[in-house]
Amino acid sequence: MGTFAGHVIPGVAFILLGLWHTVSTVFSYKTSIASHEIFQSRIWYPIHCFKHMELLSILGFSILAIASDIIDYHSFHLSLSLLGSEHIVIFLHIIVYAFFALVFDLVIDKELGLIHPLLGLLASSAFGQELFIFHFHSADHVGLEGHYHWLLQLIIFISLVSTLGSTAVPSSFMAAIVRSVSLLFQGLWFVAMGFVLWGPGTGAYSNLGVNNDHESLARGSTVALNRAQSLANLQFSLILAGIWVFVGFLSLKFLRTVCMDYRRINEERTKHSQNDGAV
Repeated sequence: MGTFAGHVIPGVAFILLGLWHTVSTVFSYKTSIASHEIFQSRIWYPIHCFKHMELLSILGFSILAIASDIIDYHSFHLSLSLLGSEHIVIFLHIIVYAFFALVFDLVIDKELGLIHPLLGLLASSAFGQELFIFHFHSADHVGLEGHYHWLLQLIIFISLVSTLGSTAVPSSFMAAIVRSVSLLFQGLWFVAMGFVLWGPGTGAYSNLGVNNDHESLARGSTVALNRAQSLANLQFSLILAGIWVFVGFLSLKFLRTVCMDYRRINEERTKHSQNDGAV
């Protein structure tokens, strides 16, 4: 993971997953309101054309990620480091969750992925393991790199708590949407880390007195480092604000149709009552 591609590729995967969960969660909430039913969050969402696409994609990506940590593609031989082993453990937990989610749906659960307590715990365990590994990472995350990883741990912690919350209270839209947003946030933050810390030239921080190389970004001078960390905090806040703007407009789009339906029904009822009164 300690490369540009090692952050951007998982980031894109998280972004796609987060977008899918965010749209699906808001749409499910809108559907529950329109049908006067209790909202039920899901640990994963089926796709109409290919029901298990999400779970199979998670499994496939995790297996490829493990292979990339085991195989050295430059010399085409097996190479396993301590850092790579830590990343493999994270993906193993993700595989365990996705595998059992798939098996439960095929064998036991016929409710299209409604949250099962065990699945919720498996997903929570995956986030917990991710948080554990990044917190006690063998890599020397210092300076600006350490600050970015500390902010990443905040996002993972929110994913963990919201997953536990949506498992304990599946009717909570708040827990479900926070979980979906945290997935999207993780992806965007991984991409941001890739470009800032390992991107070409890392030019975004060159004007702050930090040289354009990874080592300098990690251990820059105190003044430059403080300024760079402040910029990272702003970046963190702006990304989060952008996500909530997206969620807000998405909710307006979906829920507006429900309000229009309610108005139409009320108008029809009013007309019927007026006609009955006239008769």
